[in-house]
Amino acid sequence: MCDLRKQNKLCDVTINVGGRAFHAHKNVLAVRSCYFLAMFTSGFKESTQNEINIDGKAEIFEKLLDFAYTGELMVTFETACDILEMACYMQFQDVCKSCSSFIEDAFRYEISKISSMDDVVRIHHLAKYLDLPKHVGASAEKYMCHHLQDLKTSEVFFETADEVFLEKHLRQEDFSSEDEEKEVLEMVINWLKHDWENRRQHTSLLLGLIRLGHVPEEKLTELLDEEILELPECKLLLQQTREALQTNCSKRERAKQLPNLFATRSTVTAPIHISTEYSKDTSYSKVFSYNKSWTSHYRFRLPYIPSLIVVDEHLYAAGGLKGTVDSDDFWETETRYQVSE
Repeated sequence: MCDLRKQNKLCDVTINVGGRAFHAHKNVLAVRSCYFLAMFTSGFKESTQNEINIDGKAEIFEKLLDFAYTGELMVTFETACDILEMACYMQFQDVCKSCSSFIEDAFRYEISKISSMDDVVRIHHLAKYLDLPKHVGASAEKYMCHHLQDLKTSEVFFETADEVFLEKHLRQEDFSSEDEEKEVLEMVINWLKHDWENRRQHTSLLLGLIRLGHVPEEKLTELLDEEILELPECKLLLQQTREALQTNCSKRERAKQLPNLFATRSTVTAPIHISTEYSKDTSYSKVFSYNKSWTSHYRFRLPYIPSLIVVDEHLYAAGGLKGTVDSDDFWETETRYQVSE
């Protein structure tokens, strides 16, 4: 049937999408898509027409058409969102399931394939309005939460995100390091400015959730312009920040007095995984750390089954066995390793 379609033989419908014409067989489309099944069998005018116009991207529809005939679909993270959106609209149920699984696997196992935050934001947005598995939207939201600072240039995020999302994730204590606080501030300001008239009412709340005391003075001056400082609450936040920085108080004292401005967020960014793989030749385990991607630390020479704890991006290893697994010889010392890259 695919060869017949490509040769335009026995085709009984032409579908115009994005300036291109695609010849097809109604029965093939109806088998794969509930959308086309209803179109061709429910008495709509299209059921008697041999030419149909559909909105969308021609290259994406071509992939769905190829799937209808071959059952095969080539998906990348860059095309997954467009394919998923059109497949859901046209009710290609098998494609929707395949794309959802592909996206979930990308978030779980192949983070390196995620090259655009706009794609992640679109997936999160689509998950709200399309009948997608809950874990797809949850995975996209989790990824966005861990990369808030990378959203500062995402036009799709500025268009689709709401204050509820921002407030929820700005309240978390482990989303960024101190160095990233200024990037998050810039993201929030850009989101507000994108639709200032409708979003200005959320300014004081959102800025109050950012540790302004960790943002360099020049960045505060650049981002907190006259329009923002016209709001009394925002002006007060900046005034409190500057006054506290001019005192002789220590960082700890400032954090205690004004925790909303100076308290340090959690900086533990490396959940540690000790591989079950154990080398009898070297009597050491392998160590992996996670900081937005998995990294193998071959330089760590840990004994078998040590006790581990992570504090301020350092791994502390204590105890464990020397020699072989059956050895009664124990390590008695503690070793500290730097795990952040």
